[in-house]
Amino acid sequence: MTVSRSDALSNGLLLVAICYFVATALCGIGWPYAAGLDFYSFYTASHAALGGQNPYDPAQLQSHYQGLGLAGSVSPYFYPPAWALLFAPLTALPVPVALMAWKATNVVLMMGCLYVGVELYDLERPTSARAKYLAAYALTMSPSLSLLLLGQSTFAVLGFLLLFVFCYERSLVLAGTALALACIKPHLAWPFVLWAMLNRDCKTLGVMLLVNLVGVAAYLYVCDLSIVALANSLRPALTGWSSYPANYIDSPQNIGLASSLYGILSVPRGVAIVGAVALGFTAVGVIARVGKARLPLEQALPLLLLVGLLATTVHPYDLVGVVPVFAWLLGRESSYLRTAGLLTAMILILPLRAVEFAHGFTPESVGVVMDHYRSVVLVALMVVSACEVLRVAGHREASGCPNRP
Repeated sequence: MTVSRSDALSNGLLLVAICYFVATALCGIGWPYAAGLDFYSFYTASHAALGGQNPYDPAQLQSHYQGLGLAGSVSPYFYPPAWALLFAPLTALPVPVALMAWKATNVVLMMGCLYVGVELYDLERPTSARAKYLAAYALTMSPSLSLLLLGQSTFAVLGFLLLFVFCYERSLVLAGTALALACIKPHLAWPFVLWAMLNRDCKTLGVMLLVNLVGVAAYLYVCDLSIVALANSLRPALTGWSSYPANYIDSPQNIGLASSLYGILSVPRGVAIVGAVALGFTAVGVIARVGKARLPLEQALPLLLLVGLLATTVHPYDLVGVVPVFAWLLGRESSYLRTAGLLTAMILILPLRAVEFAHGFTPESVGVVMDHYRSVVLVALMVVSACEVLRVAGHREASGCPNRP
């Protein structure tokens, strides 16, 4: 049995990617920060909520964290109440075991996201060369590695969004439930909610609302709280969320468009934030209608993900949202736009240390742009992807074919 050059190359790249992933993401080799930073926040908040304490109060959360025998300080908890319940099963395990279990869960979630990407964009089969290229990309991009090491939740949110897209025309209940669960990170989920609103999909939105209400009710029941007590307990988190965009805009870890407008073009903070959000809303409105027919959700997915990443305050680990965009590009017919998009997305594989090293050899004016290179990559990827969507939509309308993926 002969192996094609493409299969041999994909097999080699995947093997290297797996070794790199195991050494970095699972063993922490070369990682300069404490592992599990966000995991400890989730674990402590869930444990505190089940014990009747307020996880949104930083003082109570820190006290509970120390009560678990953990040293140092814990990050504030800003997630919706439902996330504390979803994370609750892990609190039955000792902290070190729970950390390993959460890492394993994230690996499974990543594999699930890759599988759905293969199915959505017809990459032949999970063992095809294109599917292996997708897996190698996901395993080596720096956001995947930092997400696993910090113990973040973005793979779970991405999985819910992909499940929403996959089930959208197959199961109303599953699609609405998946969209509701994705709202644990509103800054990634809001473009999909707005897309459903603009397409007047009241049924899916109704299921989403019902599931969120059930989640809040379950939290009130488990934690033995009243609605007034919940509202009071959420006040610290809401205060943190409202001030977060303005306070975080000048951080090099913010990959949103507002941060780049402020950092590169010196646009005032408020104008940069409002402008980025307004552009995001406008983009979703355009995406909802391309050509004479509604753009299929499978084709809108990469654009909606990129809008979510650009229009709000986003951390580098949330860039795993580009993985489905990479899958979508792999599934396109060969064109210069497809090639440009794939090459652009591959820039995100660069470790942050490599960028910092290059920063020392560049002029100050170029260095400012390099501080925001991730958002520059996202803008370029958004432009290329939008042009590809318009190109395909134009060909279908010209040929009289329905606007399907």
